[in-house]
Amino acid sequence: MSTPTAAEVEITDHCVARYIERVKPDLEPQAARRELDQLKQVGKIATSAPAWAREAEPAAYYLMVGEDIVLPLAGGLDRWWASTCLVFTGISDHARDRRRALKASRGSSKSARRRTSY
Repeated sequence: MSTPTAAEVEITDHCVARYIERVKPDLEPQAARRELDQLKQVGKIATSAPAWAREAEPAAYYLMVGEDIVLPLAGGLDRWWASTCLVFTGISDHARDRRRALKASRGSSKSARRRTSY
């Protein structure tokens, strides 16, 4: 299996939808597809995902657009497609869940103190 080139990568509808959801919520699908087609031309093909994206489903190759956008590639031979769009948000899902749980427990403690102070 040879390493794909950016020109060989097809952008899937799912990838477009995730790009809109995670990067540019106000963009129309056709405009998002055009933007992704332009971005893939400056992207780099890698064999491993960045550390922040390693919790996702593994892929043979990744199209890296800067350090914050990763398009995992599926396929083989002469046909490759970007299966989704991963975006670095600065915090892992696990850390975000812990933060939410901590905030929720603090909020319920405050509510309990307010109820008992009357």
